[in-house]
Amino acid sequence: MLFTLVGRLGRLNKRLTETEEEKIKMAAGGYTIHELAKRLVEALEPDKQIEAAKAAQVQDSTEITYIEPDERAVQTAALKLIKEALLPFSNPDLREALVQAQQRDDLIIDESLRHGCPGP
Repeated sequence: MLFTLVGRLGRLNKRLTETEEEKIKMAAGGYTIHELAKRLVEALEPDKQIEAAKAAQVQDSTEITYIEPDERAVQTAALKLIKEALLPFSNPDLREALVQAQQRDDLIIDESLRHGCPGP
């Protein structure tokens, strides 16, 4: 599901006007739409998740350890990375700016015309 969001953000990024881009950046805490997508991709990368788990091990330990993180530690780190990458999307202003930018290019089909029936 998150990869789908990344793809949609990438396509939307290609069509943004300067005004829309600035509005999204302001609502996203300074992140561009490209940076938002990049953060999501990085959060989903297994190597980044393992790195984060290792970093958490070092931070939690009083001595240097060379033990690889277990699956649970990696999953915990992955969840943290994903939550951090998704945090800007909790802002309703960002969601609204994304929807408005998307809707600008959406084609609206009048169903009555599609079936050859006169409108109301």
